[in-house]
Parts: sequence; C-alpha cells; structure tokens
Amino acid sequence: MGLSDNHPHIGGRKTAQIRKGQLGAIASAVIAEAGTGYTVGDLEYVGDSSTQLSFLGIDSVGGSGEVTEVNIIIGGNNYRLGATYSTSTHSGTGAGTGLTIRITAIM
Repeated sequence: MGLSDNHPHIGGRKTAQIRKGQLGAIASAVIAEAGTGYTVGDLEYVGDSSTQLSFLGIDSVGGSGEVTEVNIIIGGNNYRLGATYSTSTHSGTGAGTGLTIRITAIM
C-alpha cells in the first residue's frame, strides 16, 4: 500500500492519494531478490534509464552475502510505485550481484 492509499486525511490534514503505478521518489522499498556477495556498507545505484538516480545502503547481509536489510539514502525520482528495479554497485566490495527491490511507497 502507498503512503495514503485508503486514508485521504491523516492527522487532520488533507493528503494526496498515491496509487500503484504513480511516479515519484522512493520513500520505502522491500527486497525482491536478495542476491549474493554483498557486504554491510556497500552503496548501490537503483533504477534504469527512465529514472533519476537513487542510492541505497546495505545495512545487513546473511552468510552468503544475501541482502537482508537496506536503507534509502537518496530517493531519486520517476520511480513507479509497486515496480521492481535492479541495482548496481556504486561503492564497496563490488562483488555483490542480483539484488532487486520493489517500491512500496513514493513521495
């Protein structure tokens, strides 16, 4: 669900409706594919040629370097709510591969 899919008023203030398929900056995301070979502290690019660059940080990994937790550092723009995007390594070990995220909220 988006930030306010079913709640047009939050905290007494009128808010915009955000629906699946709309575009915006990444506010939150979940791991769709965990990949392998990542280390804590790696910095990943997110997106494709239709998006404005976003960065996420790797906060936690499992025993094979599969990503278990990320944080959005820069939300970018033109990301589609509900869509899945691949990542590429910006800095860190450079050994990670296969991480994808699904956008769960935009702003």
